[in-house]
Amino acid sequence: MRPPSLVVRPVVCFAPLLSFCVACGGGDEVLPDGVWDVTVASLLVGDGDQQSFSSDCISEDEVATVYSKSFKYELYYDGEAVLVEIDGQAFGDGTRAGCNLVYESAVWLDERAGGQVTWYVEGAATYRGVAGGCDNQFPDGVDWTGTEVAIVVDSTDESVPVGCTYDLVTSGTVVSGG
Repeated sequence: MRPPSLVVRPVVCFAPLLSFCVACGGGDEVLPDGVWDVTVASLLVGDGDQQSFSSDCISEDEVATVYSKSFKYELYYDGEAVLVEIDGQAFGDGTRAGCNLVYESAVWLDERAGGQVTWYVEGAATYRGVAGGCDNQFPDGVDWTGTEVAIVVDSTDESVPVGCTYDLVTSGTVVSGG
């Protein structure tokens, strides 16, 4: 299975963060509190020639393609609550504590040749902004590191069973704020 793609993006406004949703009646553009360039990639497990994907969506006889794509992650803060946008589109919401973020996406629909797959993402990241902080938690040149799990909640594609998961890693650099 290839990881879910961001083909269809619903317009989602989260109740605790309505003040940030221009589409929900706001007039002025609200700038994100922090922006990171983040690469999302397949989590590979094993050593050398024995590496495989960390997913129960891929059978042993199936050949999978390594997923790696870069996005702009934009965070809007309302106290501990966070609205997460990806490439300017509402993605999910979460909470932050210090340099740590836990978030969950809305439910997404992925149209494929084999059918439709509905999924969502649970993510966790440690991040730092332009002012620094949490410096001892990052390798040089990295300001965002985390994991995401894409979870299939419905599927008409026989090759993608409901309940399977696809594990991803995230890594990035701060663009502004934070």
